[in-house]
Amino acid sequence: MLAELGSQDDLKKNDFIFEPKFDGTRVLIYKQKEEIKLINRRGLNISYRYPELKVAGNIEADQAVLDGELVVFDRTGKPNFYLLAEREHIESRLKIRLRAKLFPATLIVFDVLELNGKPLVRKPLLERKRILERLVKESERIRLCPWTKEGRKLWKQVRKLGLEGVMAKRIDSPYIPQRSDYWLKIKLLKTLDVVVCGWTSGRRNGFGSLIVGAYKDGKLVYLGKVGTGFSQEDVKLLVPILKKLEIKTCPFKTLPDLDLPPDRKAFWTKPKLVCEVRFQQLSPEGIMRAPAFLRLRNDKPPSDCQI
Repeated sequence: MLAELGSQDDLKKNDFIFEPKFDGTRVLIYKQKEEIKLINRRGLNISYRYPELKVAGNIEADQAVLDGELVVFDRTGKPNFYLLAEREHIESRLKIRLRAKLFPATLIVFDVLELNGKPLVRKPLLERKRILERLVKESERIRLCPWTKEGRKLWKQVRKLGLEGVMAKRIDSPYIPQRSDYWLKIKLLKTLDVVVCGWTSGRRNGFGSLIVGAYKDGKLVYLGKVGTGFSQEDVKLLVPILKKLEIKTCPFKTLPDLDLPPDRKAFWTKPKLVCEVRFQQLSPEGIMRAPAFLRLRNDKPPSDCQI
């Protein structure tokens, strides 16, 4: 179940509950006997990357399907997406074990879809929450997502802590396998998930900007160039991925006007990489104003990037 975009006005709703929005990777958690399987938004089994998540004993049922967020907390106790993103690209077993010890992940669980073979998706959210509270025994590696009916109070706490935002969820909502306004995401920044479609050359090693787009009515459309917001770690991570995805032809149906200076070139990629950007607004032509890179979204497929 995916959320629609909400606004701060939604924090006043009486028939909703409110949760902090954690900066992590969305996963479905499948528990079968003593085995735990983590499936991300792309449908990939990523359990092998998180050997520290031995939490089958914390889910007090023979079989269950839970929904939650996979988070890595930094040494200050705040969710750190950069630490998580680094772990999502590691394949070496030795490095996986090392990172699991240095920066262990935690599952933040907020819903239950199935219990001992019985589907719970038609039950109202509040009932599913009560079942979940009885089902999960919390530890350092698995926690229940806190919730409240006081949306504006939570919003103030989220702003103070520098978290991503607030999730608003209708109390009587069923769990449906699609995007719905039963759930609303209220972010501190105006952000958008976009597809990386290429890059421009820069003066130094790396790149000048990312060429990005999103899907509109089933077609990939150009949204602009993102040239700020990158840390050294971001550039180091992105360059080999861009090179691997490079193609000869522009992925947009119509070649966009990139307005490049004579000393810059454009390179195209397969539209497979997703990142999140913040921006001020969309122009009448549909181009982002003042976009800045926030993070990679390896947990999201390109088809989710819609405008």
